[in-house]
Amino acid sequence: SKNNNRFRVVFKNDVVKDIETYYNNKYLLKPEKDLEIDLHLGFMDIETYMNEEGYSVPYRVGLYVDNDANAEKGFIFINYFVTDFHNSDDMMIKIILEMLIVENHNRKFYLHNMAKFDSFFILKILFKYNKIHNLNIQYKQNNKGDLLSIIVSKRIKNKIIRIFILDGFLIIPIGLDKMAKIFKSDTLKDIFPYKIINKDTLNYRGDVPDIKYFNDISFSEYNEYKKKYKDKFWSTKDVSEDYITKDIMALRNSITSYAKEVFKLYGINISRIRTYSGLSQLVFNVNYYDPDKSPIYFIE
Repeated sequence: SKNNNRFRVVFKNDVVKDIETYYNNKYLLKPEKDLEIDLHLGFMDIETYMNEEGYSVPYRVGLYVDNDANAEKGFIFINYFVTDFHNSDDMMIKIILEMLIVENHNRKFYLHNMAKFDSFFILKILFKYNKIHNLNIQYKQNNKGDLLSIIVSKRIKNKIIRIFILDGFLIIPIGLDKMAKIFKSDTLKDIFPYKIINKDTLNYRGDVPDIKYFNDISFSEYNEYKKKYKDKFWSTKDVSEDYITKDIMALRNSITSYAKEVFKLYGINISRIRTYSGLSQLVFNVNYYDPDKSPIYFIE
C-alpha cells in the first residue's frame, strides 16, 4: 500500500484493490437555543407609482416600531407622503434617518418582498446619500446572488448604530393578504386603485376612482368599498395613508405571531436567519442534531 495525507491505496499483485480517502475536516457544532425571544423588530412599506418614463417612484412610505421588547407596550408609527417633501428622494432619506436612532440599534426591519422590489429604492437612496450622512452600507446575498439583507450603520454620539433591513417574504413565502388571514391578524390588507396614481393625481380629492383602476376585484367588492366613502371624499393622500397603515400592521401582526410561535416550539428567534430554508436548518440543528452520534462535516 501507499499513503499520503489524503489517500491510502491498497495493491495486490500490482493491482489496485482499494482506495481509502481521509478527511481532516471540521464538523458543525450544535447551536444553542435562545434564552429569550427577540421582538426588537420594525416593519416598513413603500407605495409607488409608475412615471412617464416607466420607472416606479415612491410616493408614500410608512414605518412601525414597537417601543417595548415584549411588543405589547406602545409603538411609533411614521407615515410620509411625497407632497410634504421637495421630492421622493427627500422623503426616502428622511425615513431612513428616522430608522437610524439609538433606540433602534440592531433592530431588524421587515418589508414584504424587499429583495425583489423595495430594495431598489432603498439601495438607491442609501448610495446617493451615504457620504452626506456618513452611512456605512452592506448587503448580503446567497450563492445565487439573490439579496437577503441590507445592513446600514451610522455613528451617533460616539456609538455605532446598526439596523438590518430584511424580507418577510423570504421567511414566510406567501402573499401578505393570505398571510394575515393565516395568522389571524386583526388588521387585514385592503384594496386600492393602484392604477390611478401618478404625479398628477397625488392631490386628487373627489369620488371613488372607477373599478378599472383596481386590480382583480369584483363589482360586489367595489360597491362595498364605495360605501365607505358615501358621505365623504376619496383623497389620494388620506386613503393611501390608511392603506399603507393596514399593510404594515398586517405584516407586523403576522411576523410577530410567527416569531412567538417559532420561539415557543423550538426555542429560537427567526431574526437569527434570513430565509425559510435557513430557519428549517436552524430548527433541526438546535433541536435534533447530535454531533456526537451523527456529525455534519464541512467538506473542503
